Order: sequence, then structure tokens, then C-alpha cells
Amino acid sequence: EKEAAPPAAANGTAAYEQYWAQHQMQPPPPLDGEKGTSSKKTVVKTFIFGKDAMPAGLAAKLEREERERAERERKRREADVREREEREQKQREDKERRDQEEARRREREQAERALRDWEHEEARRKERERERERERE
Repeated sequence: EKEAAPPAAANGTAAYEQYWAQHQMQPPPPLDGEKGTSSKKTVVKTFIFGKDAMPAGLAAKLEREERERAERERKRREADVREREEREQKQREDKERRDQEEARRREREQAERALRDWEHEEARRKERERERERERE
């Protein structure tokens, strides 16, 4: 059932030729710059561009693997987007909470300052009243 990958050996070796003979196919030509070597990636590329030459089961397997890979990639991207949105939402909530705390702190400080000012003014008013009382006496 499971297809064996071609050996990553030089063109012309017995194992390499045997693999291609089993699949009744011609081995792919070497890539530019290669000295008669092939790799699994090269084979897959050859299959993708030459699907007529590959066994039907292998074509279906490659297509299924590509669909599964695309599905995994799509799910990973969706998860990344979801994580980013959750992170951004948390950052917005944290910022909002900090802003609210800062507003409450400023409000409290303003109230304390107003109370101190009022107490100070009240003390000065009482002092003036005492001064007037002394002047009357």
C-alpha cells in the first residue's frame, strides 16, 4: 500500500534503476547543475509536472497529501489569527483597565486636593474670625 520513496542515490545505481523499473517509469532527468543525482523532492516535482507518467495510486496519494497539507496550513493560519485577535483583545482590555484605574486615581487625587484646599480655606476663615473677635475685644 505505502509507496517507497526512490533511493536518493546517483542515477545508474542498481537500487535507483530497480525503483523506477518497479514503477514502470523513466527516472527523472538530473536537475540543472546536478551530476546525475536525484532526490525525493526532484521526484515529487517530476510527478507533479508529469502526472500522466506516474501510477494512479501515487497520483491520488500525492494529491491527498497536498490537500491534507493545505488543510493543516489553513487551520494553522486560522489558529494564528485567532491567537493574535485574542492577544490584541487582551491588550485592549488591559489598556482600558489601566486607563480606568488611572482615571480613578486622578479623580481620587483631585478629591483629596479639593478637600485639603477646603480644609486650608476653612482654617484660614476661622483664623480671620478669631482675629476679628480679638479686634472687637
